[in-house]
Amino acid sequence: MPLPLESVGKLIRKAGAHRVSEKATKELTVVLEKRAMEVAREAIQLAKHAGRRTVKSEDIKLAFRRTGPRQPGPEYPHISSPYHPPLSKYPRQPGPEYPHQPGPEYPDDGDEDED
Repeated sequence: MPLPLESVGKLIRKAGAHRVSEKATKELTVVLEKRAMEVAREAIQLAKHAGRRTVKSEDIKLAFRRTGPRQPGPEYPHISSPYHPPLSKYPRQPGPEYPHQPGPEYPDDGDEDED
């Protein structure tokens, strides 16, 4: 069951857009439907794991958190927001800008029992 285009258009306007094209409304509808299916499938699995056939609101909430934010990729190539910056903007190289990078493996201190 597709989402009503008028409702999706209202969502975009509620977010602050003054005008919304029909193409933009259709594109957001596709993205929302894909994301909703991902969350729904995960929620169904969570309910089954709990021994239930009924999907509850807590299943939806947990499924939404577990499926996480979407990263740019083949299914979402157009995503660009503060939560999904272009990957090239943040190179993951150790240095003073990225102090929380994992360091080298700890050297063997020789205290462990050897067989």
